[in-house]
Amino acid sequence: MAYDVDLANRLRHALGDIPGTAEKAMFGGISFLVCGHLVITASTYGNLLVSCPKERTQEFLERDGVTRARMGKRTMSEGWLAVEMDVVRSDVDLDFWVGQALDFSEGFDDVDLGTRPGRMRDRPT
Repeated sequence: MAYDVDLANRLRHALGDIPGTAEKAMFGGISFLVCGHLVITASTYGNLLVSCPKERTQEFLERDGVTRARMGKRTMSEGWLAVEMDVVRSDVDLDFWVGQALDFSEGFDDVDLGTRPGRMRDRPT
């Protein structure tokens, strides 16, 4: 199964102004890296692969359409989530998950994203 090209384009647009952003074909999909750190992927499984702080994994798993990410038959470690397409149909919902991944990436010493106006950090549940 190929990755969702529309989702990749939406991610490309959402991350367009973020300094140090690059994209790379990985895991059969298109991954987006910030200063070399993988933050989010349009996955070959037709979903969104999102990095987040390990301590927030359980919190996010309580949301509809969010599971621990898998690679083949293996469940990935805490901090990696699979978000179903139905959960990110709107730009507001996609921005929420992009924001979570970017917030996590700011914890790395070499990442300085500066001001990101208009990005949502939280949304009503």
